[in-house]
Amino acid sequence: MASNIQKVITQIKQEKIGASSKRALIVEGKDDELALKSFLFKKNPQWEQSWVVEKAEKKLRVIEILKQETTWIGIVDKDEWQKEVIDEYQKKFSNLWILPRYCIENYIIVPDELWHSLPAKQQARLPGGVSHLETILLKDLDRWASHGVLWSVINPL
Repeated sequence: MASNIQKVITQIKQEKIGASSKRALIVEGKDDELALKSFLFKKNPQWEQSWVVEKAEKKLRVIEILKQETTWIGIVDKDEWQKEVIDEYQKKFSNLWILPRYCIENYIIVPDELWHSLPAKQQARLPGGVSHLETILLKDLDRWASHGVLWSVINPL
């Protein structure tokens, strides 16, 4: 695993950072990468001048990368980690941020939070504003809840 991690680190340094002074933000997967890039762009459209966001494919790979690259920042989902596990990782890694929700996708099911991440062009397509968005999102709430329960039971197996 160590050589795999080193390949990922080298690739990020050579292909993404290069000779620049950009900092690295390491996330778990493609969805995390896309969501964070969207959030960052909404906050600061020039964020890419200072940062690169790269996926590690797994939570434990993020941690392995942070062991070697202590100036990089990692963001992982809370998932099923208990408070004791979170506390332990937070003590070991000051450069690891653990999201307080189960997964990053949980942020996009809260209408007020999702609304602020949408570009103005997409907001304009919802004439009822955040209320309209909430109606659309909550329409399938029962199916989402069933899927989430099923996933949380099956995934640990």
